[in-house]
Formats: sequence, structure tokens, C-alpha cells
Amino acid sequence: MMMESPDLSPPQVGTALLLLIIFSLSGIFSCCYHWEKFLSLHQSLSHLESPQAHTQ
Repeated sequence: MMMESPDLSPPQVGTALLLLIIFSLSGIFSCCYHWEKFLSLHQSLSHLESPQAHTQ
């Protein structure tokens, strides 16, 4: 006998896709909104690491 795959009804698939799209878009917008903070954090971390690289 053939094993049946789990039945994903269209409403479940639609809900899963909707949640995936919502979380993806919110993550993208969050990154765009806080982009300057990410850049300043990256620059401050690179300034902290640069003196150590010259001493080695």
C-alpha cells in the first residue's frame, strides 16, 4: 500500500504562507529602519579590533 503524505489543506498552506510573508516583510523593514544603527555598531566594532591587529 502507498503511504499517504500528510494532508495540508489549502487554508493551512495559505495561513503558513501569509505568516511567512508577514514575518519576512517585518524583518526587512526592521533592518531598513535600524540600518544606521547597524552601520554605527559595525564601525565601532571595527575600530575596537583595528589597534589589536596592528600590535600583533
